[in-house]
Amino acid sequence: MLPASVSSSANVTVRTPTGTRSIRNPLYQYTFHPLNTNELPDPPISQWPSTLRYPSSQGPSAQSRNNLVEQQLRNNRRSYRDRLYNLFTAYTNYTEFASKAWFPNDGGNYDSVESVHDQIHGLVGNGGHMSYVSDSDVDGFSEFLTDIVVRSTTRPLIPSSICIIRECDPYISQTATNDH
Repeated sequence: MLPASVSSSANVTVRTPTGTRSIRNPLYQYTFHPLNTNELPDPPISQWPSTLRYPSSQGPSAQSRNNLVEQQLRNNRRSYRDRLYNLFTAYTNYTEFASKAWFPNDGGNYDSVESVHDQIHGLVGNGGHMSYVSDSDVDGFSEFLTDIVVRSTTRPLIPSSICIIRECDPYISQTATNDH
């Protein structure tokens, strides 16, 4: 579910004007040069020299546990699929679809792409950098997640959007896929 570039590749090979070279993968983990506790003042974030996801502890020697991030995302996969399917097929008001705006007389539309996005922050971070909205932008996963949300909210709300979900999730139910 998580691309290797985000979850398991500590180094990546990049092309440079003088050839290829291996560098630390900023999507996997970003190491601060130096850690500026004025920018990230609150513990435990202030004591971690690199971005962490699902940290092993709140102490300075904590490590990311991307395997548990992967497990959490897999455990919630069907919920995300169902919520996104509902958003793409049932919502006609873009503000309600995209944001957490709630209109009391609207008959009960309480979900949004932004709410799905927020839940992923919590699951991926689980006490790490992605858990804190003000600090999440230092984690490369934040860019990955933002790109997914922007792409999904800028597509027209038409049945072809369901095909995008279907391609991403081979486990989508047969009932849902036969509708379009």
